[in-house]
Amino acid sequence: MIRAAAHYNELRHGVGDRFLLELNRLVKQIEVFPNAGLLVQRGLRQRLVPKFPYLVLYTFDVNDSAVLVVSHTSQRPQYWMERWEVREPEATYLALAA
Repeated sequence: MIRAAAHYNELRHGVGDRFLLELNRLVKQIEVFPNAGLLVQRGLRQRLVPKFPYLVLYTFDVNDSAVLVVSHTSQRPQYWMERWEVREPEATYLALAA
């Protein structure tokens, strides 16, 4: 994100700052409306960053949410998939602890 913002600012002053602002707004929207993203696979959703060719991949449950990837849309699709593990439901952890 920081490298992308710096690159945009090199191209035109202030554009990188607008990129970070749009990204921040999107993360806040995800916090409020986590189901609004496109379901990519079980437990993983995706949203596009407005006005920029980037997407945000994230996961969430009742207790937590996490942005996993901020990726340029020209990246090889799903290059991050080998790093992804589906979280087990919280009930599973409770059952194991009992």
